[in-house]
Amino acid sequence: MLQFDDLLNSSLKLNGQSLKLRKVKHFGYEFHYDINNVHKDSPLTQNIPEECSILLPRLKERNCNVMSLPPDQLTVNQYQPGQGIPSHVDTHSAFEDPILSLSLGAPVVMEFKYQEGRNVPVYLPQRSLLIMSGESRYLWSHGISPRKTDIVPTPCGTLTVHNRGIRTSFTFRRVRRGECDCNYYDQCDSYQRNKTLSGRNSESNKIAAELEAHHVLQ
Repeated sequence: MLQFDDLLNSSLKLNGQSLKLRKVKHFGYEFHYDINNVHKDSPLTQNIPEECSILLPRLKERNCNVMSLPPDQLTVNQYQPGQGIPSHVDTHSAFEDPILSLSLGAPVVMEFKYQEGRNVPVYLPQRSLLIMSGESRYLWSHGISPRKTDIVPTPCGTLTVHNRGIRTSFTFRRVRRGECDCNYYDQCDSYQRNKTLSGRNSESNKIAAELEAHHVLQ
């Protein structure tokens, strides 16, 4: 992962957008947090840096062929100790499956949540790659609590407290062209939108039929 370290230390000074809880920079397409989506017809002039191209070949070397097409959107987030990101599910219509997140710098605990009471903490070591696919991509929300320490398991089965340091994440995505066709309907904006449109069309057809019966067929 030396290429990513070089990229982090040189070209990525994170002089991009400053959010309340972290610094962020986008490549390929800008992710707009106000709409939780990208403008698919307005790509950025700055593509994903060439240093990042090593990622997919490394995965294939390990027989991990998770992406049929290379990512075309990259979001780099830098977190100081005490910072985090709210729990969320990446918008279905915005990106394909899977989503890859590479952690550089300090380790952190990310929390995955599904419905009430189902909370799974996942320890992300330095230079680890998180692959979100299927349920973890479409159904479970993920986030990082804003705190300065994490409780993590040790190899001997006990727990220990880790102080957080500066962490930088590289999140790789492939912009989706068209609607999402997943089976996770509760979280799918494409399904909900089409369901609403279908309901409106059914109601319109019902009204039209009633008007036709009353004014035309009588």
